[in-house]
Amino acid sequence: METLASSLLTNADLDALDVPFLRELHEGVLYVLPSPGYPHQRAINRLAVLFEAVVPEGMVGLPAPFDYQPDDHTTYEPDYSVWDENVVERRPLDVPPVLAIEVLSPSNPDHDLVRKFAGYARFGVVHYWVLNPVGHTLVAYALRNGTYAEVIRAEGEALFEVEEPFPVRLRPAALFRRGPTH
Repeated sequence: METLASSLLTNADLDALDVPFLRELHEGVLYVLPSPGYPHQRAINRLAVLFEAVVPEGMVGLPAPFDYQPDDHTTYEPDYSVWDENVVERRPLDVPPVLAIEVLSPSNPDHDLVRKFAGYARFGVVHYWVLNPVGHTLVAYALRNGTYAEVIRAEGEALFEVEEPFPVRLRPAALFRRGPTH
């Protein structure tokens, strides 16, 4: 991942760049992100299929790229996010998602575990999940008193089960398994 900035950028600057690949702005600093690999894409696609059946009415799940712009110097593109259907067409979309999910990049896990972890908490994203292709681990965090607390951690074939922000049951390894999901 490459960082490009000589001064703090705004979301308007980012839009004017017309960058043809994944990019995020964190506190005015541009991050150009590599294209996700096959395990990452497979996991997101499987999450999308699973979430079609469990996301409640009035909410919508969306894979990246979908810009969340909580302030003038920040644009995030969660790998997968769930939104209140009443806000998804706002521009800029400055209302936090109901849930943000990131799949760790093997080349730079700090982007999701440090920068976005702190940023999502600061901007009030109540539910943040991190999926790690190494070890097939899924961790759910919930925002409590301005900081994230781990709710559940499941690895491999262990059951990941939560009730918030809506009921979800899955085994992280199934998101990465080759072949059909059933």
